[in-house]
Amino acid sequence: HPVEYLFQLIGLIPDAKPQKLAEGGNNNIMTTFAKIFGPRLMLVGGGSVKRTSEALSSLNIKKPLIVTDPFMVSSGMLRSLTEPLAAAGVPHGVFSETVPDPTAEVVVAGTEEFKRGGYDGLIGFGGGSPMDTAKAMNVLAKHGGSISDYRFPHSVDDGACPLVCIPTTAGTGSECTR
Repeated sequence: HPVEYLFQLIGLIPDAKPQKLAEGGNNNIMTTFAKIFGPRLMLVGGGSVKRTSEALSSLNIKKPLIVTDPFMVSSGMLRSLTEPLAAAGVPHGVFSETVPDPTAEVVVAGTEEFKRGGYDGLIGFGGGSPMDTAKAMNVLAKHGGSISDYRFPHSVDDGACPLVCIPTTAGTGSECTR
């Protein structure tokens, strides 16, 4: 079953065993499985941002903090997210102080806003910097300390809350990493 194989390949079927992809010819290839930490939900396609409230609901997020940058606000692009959230009755806040190559100061400021606002989820909205800032805020909100405490090889696999990443650019892949 190709679908079952795909689910095994991406780790959705626990304890999947290596198996042949196809019989005959040069296609007798054995697969090996690895533990991959990635998004547990990914909405793809035109207009997916309008379905953000569905994703939030499935993750039990009632009041998210949107982490973005000044351009997303000034260009009006943020409205493509905030208007559907408002229409769905989802209260939210906006932290728009992210910068390219996020600094520790920005991460601390965002973490303080997250804690002060009583948010139960984070949305990284923009390019790699807002999404990476949201990920760093999530770790700092749960574990404290300085963000430099979590540089390789000292990593963590959990955060304070569910995190949703919405890329507005192509190529960074930040929405697919921890």
